[in-house]
Amino acid sequence: MAERGILFSDAMVRAIRAGLKTQTRRLALDRSGRPSTWTKLKPSDRLWVREVWAPGPDGRFLYRSTGDRAPRWRSSIHMPKRAARIWLTVADIRIEPVQAISSGDAKAEGMAILGRPGASEPTLFEDQWNTLHGDDAWQMNSDVVVISFRVDR
Repeated sequence: MAERGILFSDAMVRAIRAGLKTQTRRLALDRSGRPSTWTKLKPSDRLWVREVWAPGPDGRFLYRSTGDRAPRWRSSIHMPKRAARIWLTVADIRIEPVQAISSGDAKAEGMAILGRPGASEPTLFEDQWNTLHGDDAWQMNSDVVVISFRVDR
């Protein structure tokens, strides 16, 4: 069983905590065209959620996604494992083109948390994908690693 950190935006952390997000997609190839580290995940591997954070009083940690207030937030990329409050266990892994996402998978991606009335969850996912990966990312239809998970804490 391997452990590794995984970055999530504030909205997606809220979706995980609300039980709305049980799946995520990550690019299957890195920028150099080699298989990404996500392709090496296996069921039962554990992921610790990296989110925007700050050290708080008495050795506690503060988290922007929950509305805590801090004088200076620290990037999720620099979040130490000891500050993680959410741990995920990988339930399933598969590789597929990003456009192969079903309505059920878009729902499992937590798109409901974005709350755009009238927009379907697959459309919300497409918009989110382009926001994260570039305006034409959806059209490129890159292979992605689909990671299904359950929340441990």
